[in-house]
Amino acid sequence: MSTATGPHPVEEPRLLTKGHYARMMAFYGLFYTTIGVFAPYFNLYLQHVGLTSAEIGLVLSVPPLMALLFQPLWGLINDRFSIQRQTVGTAILAAPLISLLLFLRPSFLWLIGTVACLALFQTAVTPVMDSLTIQQTGVRNYGKVRMFGSLGWALASVTASLIYSRHAGIGRLPELYLLAGVMAFLGLMGYPLPGRKRIAETLRGRAKSTRQQSTDAPRPWWKRARFTEIQRLVRNRPFLLVLSFIFLVSTSQIMNSNFYSLYYRDMGHPMSLLGVIYALGALSELPFFYVVGGILERFGPRKVFVVGGSVFCFRWIVLALGPPTWTLFLLQMLHGISFSFTFAAGVALAAEVSHVDNRATAQSVYSAVNMGLAAITGSILGGLVLGDMGPKGVYELASILCFAGLVSIVILMMRSGSTQKGTS
Repeated sequence: MSTATGPHPVEEPRLLTKGHYARMMAFYGLFYTTIGVFAPYFNLYLQHVGLTSAEIGLVLSVPPLMALLFQPLWGLINDRFSIQRQTVGTAILAAPLISLLLFLRPSFLWLIGTVACLALFQTAVTPVMDSLTIQQTGVRNYGKVRMFGSLGWALASVTASLIYSRHAGIGRLPELYLLAGVMAFLGLMGYPLPGRKRIAETLRGRAKSTRQQSTDAPRPWWKRARFTEIQRLVRNRPFLLVLSFIFLVSTSQIMNSNFYSLYYRDMGHPMSLLGVIYALGALSELPFFYVVGGILERFGPRKVFVVGGSVFCFRWIVLALGPPTWTLFLLQMLHGISFSFTFAAGVALAAEVSHVDNRATAQSVYSAVNMGLAAITGSILGGLVLGDMGPKGVYELASILCFAGLVSIVILMMRSGSTQKGTS
């Protein structure tokens, strides 16, 4: 046990006062405010400036592509130089400042380039801050801090909905985003950071660990370890099957995330209530993320994933029917169980069907497919379908994709169960 944790003092929780926690919670609430005023309404802004549905899909596919390419780079830079506050502060202000360039929009390519630059900085904040927070609070207390991010997002989405629908209009999104960014930057100034002594100890520990690994390992990791792990994953048929089935379900969820606001508006629902619906979804996650760990231990990740995916599928089918506004409130309250169950069970499934010595690589591949490729595919598909088949068509396709993924996982469960009975 000591050999696993000794070289990395960064993982030891820091002793924090109530004041430290309050400042952390305040920053998370303010930072997720920037997301709450921007992310749910960006597709409406793109429609406002005259983009077609297909063009909106292409634009929305840019941020996940940038995250796929540059999030590891941001992590490497901050691990090497320990410049977390500088990175986050720069990114928090740079992203909304770049968004002001959206007002110019001389061409579609200009818009794509602007969104790419904006996403470059947006992708820097969350992994860096989560890593820094866990370093100080430990995994056990991280949720207490992160919860205020969800609360900030929920309040911001409601407030932004009222501002856009009754006062400023959706065309003022970049300005409201900048205001939220300035507030988050001020919140960052109060965020407690490890002292210089602790950072120096962390860097010395990493250097010592690196030297120890270089003497113990017969070959460098980049020549042998990771290549071998990826080879095993490619040959691991159960892992590839599970990954492809989860990809279908995740793609359907991304189609909902990126096009729900456009669906809501095109179906004629009152825009002043859109933020309330988003807030309900965010708040519904909290109790389920709290209990999902115990549920996974009791029932296993496959059953939990099927339950969460089935709720997703039910939601998409109802939305494809064009229900009244009050139904949307009820459906959004189901977001917590569907998203938390599929998210947590997907991570557990990737670990379950991978080999014990390449689970870290399996999680990286799972994240790249689930959060990267599925997000890109869902964005492009959703835009094309919205233009050709209308808002209901988006959820008709989402229902088909989600149902196909669920049926495939159930068949895999039945086959693996019969195989186990045959060998016992």
